[in-house]
Amino acid sequence: MAHYLHTNLFSATVYKWQVPGQKRVLDATNGTTIILNTNSLDGIRDKSTLVIPKSSMYYFDNPFDHRDNSHYMEIGDSLAQVITHMDASPISNVFTVSVYPDDDITQTAVNHTFKIADVARVIDATGTKSGLYSYLYVRADDGFRIIRYLIDGSQRSFMTLIEGQ
Repeated sequence: MAHYLHTNLFSATVYKWQVPGQKRVLDATNGTTIILNTNSLDGIRDKSTLVIPKSSMYYFDNPFDHRDNSHYMEIGDSLAQVITHMDASPISNVFTVSVYPDDDITQTAVNHTFKIADVARVIDATGTKSGLYSYLYVRADDGFRIIRYLIDGSQRSFMTLIEGQ
């Protein structure tokens, strides 16, 4: 697993994500938009000959833990676009976002500060929370665990927040 100087988050349309025992892509035909972290990528390949996806890669939830296995992924970004995401200099190494305790939107959201390097992924919440809230998956400090937080705002508003800090 390669580690990169910069850690950036980028939004990608994922068409295939092979994870043993789990289905991470909700809509393989039209793709599922997911915010990914450049420090979790490895083995990026040009797949411009495929029907929709333009690149493939292996993705790690926690690239800093030797127990984590990579998962095969195909996304709609070209190889050049992925390299551009990786080469971009981050505006900040941390961000602050409102988190709902116990995934309960009736409770008062509390501001939390996270390192961009610790973000595993961000997906839009589904069901009644769809479009208004997102799930932020963060690597725990104590090792292998990934912690999910319900945050105030869609993926788009999250990326606007990250790009503005």
